[in-house]
Amino acid sequence: YFDLFFAQLTPPWADWLTVTVGKMNNPIWQPHFASPMQYDNDVAPEGLAEQIDFKFGPKEQWHLFANFAQLPLDEIAVSSNDPMLYEFQGGVGATVGAVTFTAAGGAYFTQNLDDMGIQGSGLPAASSSPNRGNLAGLNPLYGGKTYADDFTVAYGRAEVAWTFSKNAFLETPCVLTFAGEYMKNLGGRFEDSRFHDTGIEVESPDETVGYTGQVGFGKAKKAGQWGIAYQYKHLEADATWDAITDSDWGYGGTDRSGHVVKVAYNVREWWQLGFAAFVTQKISNRPNSGNNARGIEGEDLLRV
Repeated sequence: YFDLFFAQLTPPWADWLTVTVGKMNNPIWQPHFASPMQYDNDVAPEGLAEQIDFKFGPKEQWHLFANFAQLPLDEIAVSSNDPMLYEFQGGVGATVGAVTFTAAGGAYFTQNLDDMGIQGSGLPAASSSPNRGNLAGLNPLYGGKTYADDFTVAYGRAEVAWTFSKNAFLETPCVLTFAGEYMKNLGGRFEDSRFHDTGIEVESPDETVGYTGQVGFGKAKKAGQWGIAYQYKHLEADATWDAITDSDWGYGGTDRSGHVVKVAYNVREWWQLGFAAFVTQKISNRPNSGNNARGIEGEDLLRV
């Protein structure tokens, strides 16, 4: 019943450190993608997070940062091995003249996710996500369908904003923004053509890579300002945990590639009009369930 419910501490003797506990805003940095890769913009994780940010330089225009998160994913009453997600990220940011950039690398891994049921599995606890594009198999403990393995995902991501003119163009700042990301799931079973526990042959194995690139112009923050962005995105079925990915990407989740166009205009500072179009196609011939079952390999899907 709560969107956010957290406590946050920044010690007065260490203003570079912030510790947060509860249901919080996402502590992990990612570029301002039209369609994010790892976390949907409305994901508010629960757990514990630590953020470190050192500023330096004559005008503190440089900063080094690190983000850490320890997040419980579900509460399974019949098991003491509740699923968890752990993430660590390090990066650098700076403003040099008319250019502002941020780059980060990191990894996350899940624990006991292979004991957690997917939605509709009939297990005592289940993910709330209807996406279900990730590889699944039978859990002999429960006799139901669970995630095939835990995720171990490494990534690199960056964003650069260049203000190439101090004059506005049609009321909006002349800012060009470039962003990109690459991720790879290193989890063992996801790369096997045969799922170990069941002996079931898996169609389209090794769907473990995701990458994206985006270019945008403008900045829609104040009245009269507008912005436009184009993004190409390729997110394979097991590249990342699909329960928390962008729910607007195709039908939500993973196992899709394609194009995103977003336009925004601020009528007032507090009132924004937006338009988004997603032109995607299913990557694999894997017969996924839930949202990911909609569409066949290579078939275009338009979502506006």
